[in-house]
Amino acid sequence: MVELNSADTFELQQLRGIGPGFARRIVNYRERLRGFYDKKQVLEVFGMDTSRYRLIEKNLQVNPDSIHPIFPLPSQKTS
Repeated sequence: MVELNSADTFELQQLRGIGPGFARRIVNYRERLRGFYDKKQVLEVFGMDTSRYRLIEKNLQVNPDSIHPIFPLPSQKTS
């Protein structure tokens, strides 16, 4: 099982059909998003198609606590 918000490129390459270049694209996209909130967002990565996604989806998970919003959510504000 690979957690999308914390996996490095080496961990991502353990997934079937994900090589070094594609792993870098996933990490770069995650950094721009500041974290995935749903594993289906990996479909937004350039070159990811539904057939490749189906090969890896059962091995993906997302920890929403790993998301780094640009602005704090109201529940995260401190007084």
